[in-house]
Amino acid sequence: MHVQTTDRSPEGRAALVEGLRKLADWLAEHPSVKLPLYMPDFTVYVGSAEYVEAFAETFGVAVASEFTAPDKEKTWASLPFGPVSYDVLTYTTVTDLDRIQRLAEQYGLEVFPKSSTPELVEVPVGLAGDVAALADSRDLRCRDVVR
Repeated sequence: MHVQTTDRSPEGRAALVEGLRKLADWLAEHPSVKLPLYMPDFTVYVGSAEYVEAFAETFGVAVASEFTAPDKEKTWASLPFGPVSYDVLTYTTVTDLDRIQRLAEQYGLEVFPKSSTPELVEVPVGLAGDVAALADSRDLRCRDVVR
């Protein structure tokens, strides 16, 4: 059962924190009680990757991201407390060009218009080759930054 925390007032926040403390104390006092199969989910959905980045910087944790669909990117940061964590997460819409640029950076590639490409272009292989193919479909070229 999941309970939605709709009371965002200072009193509601205090009640939630107190409830978590009581639960932790109770679990510590009753070691024979089984723990849940899955840990509670403390995920906060936010409106922007900038918020996630600010959270990560404030609390000294890393930002992670992945493409979840051709036009969607998931960005998150997790603050661990043992086996549980407090996570901030956002989904953003990205353009093909944004996606190509980010993937190219991930694989150490540079992206430039086909019109400015020399005749001999090194075509990467593997996953980087997939990025190069995506770029090619948008009249762009990729090559390894380190040549």
